[in-house]
Amino acid sequence: MRNSQAANCWQRLIGTSIVLVLCWPITRDAASAEERAFLGGRVLTLWGQPVSDAKVSVQRIPNLPGAHSIDQTTWTKVTDPSGNYEFEELPWGHYRVKVTAADFCCTELAAVYIAAGGRRTVDLGLPLALTHGLSHIILTGRVRDTDRKAIAGATVTLLSPFDLGRWEQVRSDDHGRYMFRLVQPGQYLLLASKPGFLSASAAIDAGVADTLTTSLELRIGKPKGIR
Repeated sequence: MRNSQAANCWQRLIGTSIVLVLCWPITRDAASAEERAFLGGRVLTLWGQPVSDAKVSVQRIPNLPGAHSIDQTTWTKVTDPSGNYEFEELPWGHYRVKVTAADFCCTELAAVYIAAGGRRTVDLGLPLALTHGLSHIILTGRVRDTDRKAIAGATVTLLSPFDLGRWEQVRSDDHGRYMFRLVQPGQYLLLASKPGFLSASAAIDAGVADTLTTSLELRIGKPKGIR
């Protein structure tokens, strides 16, 4: 009787162990799938045209909080004719993103965080590599209030929507005037701001050797923020 009970006990124990062994990889795979992350976007010129055959590399940044422990640390893709790239099964964590292409300077983002199961869209703009033969682009104008009076000391910011690391700032003079000298043709966003006013913006499309004039009007007001 005791032998029979012992045998039954061992059979149940062995059966439980087999179930655990069979289920463990499935559970692990499911958890791994939940931790995968997606990174995708477009590679474009600074004037918004897609760049095909650009090399996009993502490199995992180690020793940062939230970094996932993995063996592989670098992944590479080439953009399609529409400039698109996709990394569909990245481990979550922090990444450095770098893009290179013929005739363009490389662009690099120092740290992009992708959460477990998350999706990030990152468009990247490439500046022209050779600009010494190009004539400067002049962008000038005035910052005024609603009564058309000059606003001195306003901060005027020029940035590229395709390369967020490319931006410049100047201050308007006593007559509200500002000026930028550009070497890279492209689409830009022009912003003007000053404490006590609501900021204003304008879209700029700058071609080689252009001289552009754009004025911005600021309204007196208090931003909502935290009151």
